[in-house]
Amino acid sequence: MIFHTLRTASRNIFRCKRHTVFSLSGLVIGLASVFVILAWTIQELQFDRFYDQAGSIHMVTTDIIGNNGDINTVPETPPPLAAVLEEMIPEIENACHFIYLYGGRLIKIADRRFKEVGIAADAKLFDVLSLSFMAGTAASLQEPNTILLTEDLAEKLYPSGEALGQSLLFDNDKVLVVRGIIGNMPENSSLQLDYIVPYQLPYGISQEWWQLSDATFIKIRHDDDLKKIKALAQKIFRNHISDDQYSLNLIPITRLRYDAKFDFFNAEHGNVQSLIVFNFIAVLILALAVLNYINLLSANYLTRTNEVTIRKIFGASATSLMGHFVLESLLLSTLAWFIAIPFSFLLLRLFQSILEVSISMRYVYFGLLAGFFISLIVVGMLGGIYPGSMSGSILTSFRAGDKRYSFSSHYRWKHVLILSQFVLLISLIIASTVIFKQTDYLRSFDVGYEKDHIIQIYLPGSNADDLQALRDDLMANPSVESTCLGRASPVHLAPIVATEGWTWKGLGEGTHTSIYQLMVDHNYLNVFKIPILEGRFFSSSNTDQDNIVINEKLAGLMGFDSPLGQTLIRGEKSYVIIGVVKDFHFQHLINDVHPLLFLYSNSGTKLFVKLNRLSKSVLEQIENEFNRFSDQPFTYDFITNQYDELYKNESKLTKAILAFTVLTIVLSFIGLIGLISYTTETRIKEIAIRKVCGASINKILLLINLGIVKWIMLGVLISWTISWFALNRWLEGFSNRIALQWWFFVAGALIVLVLTILTISFQSWKAATRNPVEAIKYE
Repeated sequence: MIFHTLRTASRNIFRCKRHTVFSLSGLVIGLASVFVILAWTIQELQFDRFYDQAGSIHMVTTDIIGNNGDINTVPETPPPLAAVLEEMIPEIENACHFIYLYGGRLIKIADRRFKEVGIAADAKLFDVLSLSFMAGTAASLQEPNTILLTEDLAEKLYPSGEALGQSLLFDNDKVLVVRGIIGNMPENSSLQLDYIVPYQLPYGISQEWWQLSDATFIKIRHDDDLKKIKALAQKIFRNHISDDQYSLNLIPITRLRYDAKFDFFNAEHGNVQSLIVFNFIAVLILALAVLNYINLLSANYLTRTNEVTIRKIFGASATSLMGHFVLESLLLSTLAWFIAIPFSFLLLRLFQSILEVSISMRYVYFGLLAGFFISLIVVGMLGGIYPGSMSGSILTSFRAGDKRYSFSSHYRWKHVLILSQFVLLISLIIASTVIFKQTDYLRSFDVGYEKDHIIQIYLPGSNADDLQALRDDLMANPSVESTCLGRASPVHLAPIVATEGWTWKGLGEGTHTSIYQLMVDHNYLNVFKIPILEGRFFSSSNTDQDNIVINEKLAGLMGFDSPLGQTLIRGEKSYVIIGVVKDFHFQHLINDVHPLLFLYSNSGTKLFVKLNRLSKSVLEQIENEFNRFSDQPFTYDFITNQYDELYKNESKLTKAILAFTVLTIVLSFIGLIGLISYTTETRIKEIAIRKVCGASINKILLLINLGIVKWIMLGVLISWTISWFALNRWLEGFSNRIALQWWFFVAGALIVLVLTILTISFQSWKAATRNPVEAIKYE
């Protein structure tokens, strides 16, 4: 019996080729999209869970309270903290600390040079973080001239030989010996590194509690001790740092990806908004795909009344009819799953390109496996039960040969499906438009400084005379307009550069002062075209070491009519304010402008070069000049690239949503074709009788179109209401944002309305132009 049902269902699937293609096309697109998003979501949720006892590992961070009460969390902690916590808190099983070598270090082998990123740590790192060893042991880090390489870096440095025991030049002046090979860091690891050197190698060993420089991780014995551990850790911290502006916090390593709101360890923190949006899109696409699939099956089953009648005559029960249609749906959904697999890999490449992520194949395979059960249980079962119940309960309820029955309940379901599709589709188009406009607004916003034609060159450690010689050579190039030195560009200043403890005359006792600090030379404002409002900037005569320049925000915070000549004090050092610059945005525009001051320095880690024109030949000339000055690799970046990087999440989210919006439109109109087919199939005799009675094709088209358009208009009203409240809530998170304009909502509705009418008119025209004799000749 089951074999007979399978054979019959298979024959129906391949006999109705047009119906099968329509049913599968939307379902394949929907399933492939869900498979890819599911694989990415699983990988994201598995971040940092590969460590042994990952649930017991926590990162210790430092919270710094700003002037306005905001809390800035930084990943750096005092160097002695890890050892003291392990010694004084019994609930801590192990603790480690390490220094992340931001910016990378030069590794030189013979005449080959590489700039790689790593950490400086001791052997206790491996007691907390279970990194695997391919060769060597953690004990080798006790030797001062040791380096441990990852598998990839060992193969890169020594492609044709054994890495262990080989020597290399590290950071220009340190000869190190390879004593171990560790496994590569997984893609879903927040800690990304290429090598490990002994902790004391870069900067020595410090016991300074006011120095925030080390990353600290602890492994606790029991999860229920966490509150007690945090309280004890805070007490120990307060014994050494009395300022209540600072405090400790703990973040589980398994939640580091999304709970840590800072960039660290060469890996970006996760974007919760993106994760929620894409999973919502996956659910939306799956829902649309299933609804469209059900609608198309229902429209097809309505043409199979004679088949159901014959089965009824030969004794088929409602249960057997239901089973037949469910089995047919299961076969069709299984076929869709097989076809969706190769399509998923094509979509995977697009998804990875848009989001700039790499998805491990094991998670892709897991997503495909989970998708198989989604195809069977969700798609197959639902796709068969609804049409099966319609055919089993309604089509079999009449006496054999009696066609007087009603589809009113299914009309109601049809209207619900139409309305829900239009609400979702219009809302998504409006949301895509607003997100795109907000992202474009952020990218084109006047942040208060110049970005174009400026490159940032990373400098090695060198003396002021050498730096000046390099700048003189560059200025001799007619394509170079000006140069300056600084510790950072004005694009993004991390909270770690916010300094505390500043005081001035009239400041209330105990008031917290968190002021961002930027060390630059005299030409910084000229390169970035930052206007000065009062006073002057630094001179080139090296006489401004005791002077500072502040921004408008800090000037307003101080409350003086004119801050020029006033004194800012930090510790035992006093600085005289000589100028005020116009406020500019030195962080993401989601933040307000913070207080900022400039300190003078004629040295820096970065050289900024403003060009008259930008071309490959000019960059090659600058590289040649740099190579005469240093044997380190020429590493540079464009300020415009840094600015784009700051808004990369918004940009990726916009592109992805636009892509999925197009996909959703395609799915919706595949479903719409099914709904129109449903309508025309159930009204085919009505249309034929109207034509016989003299109704024109235009009147018939208007009759059918009005039945759908009224639901579109109701969907417009509902989607406008939902979109208005949701998008207002989203935009509130931006200090600088666009205003919701009426045309965003009208455009979304018009796009759907025009496409829908075109689709309806085409399907209705085919029904209206059919010969009425064919529809009523058997009545």
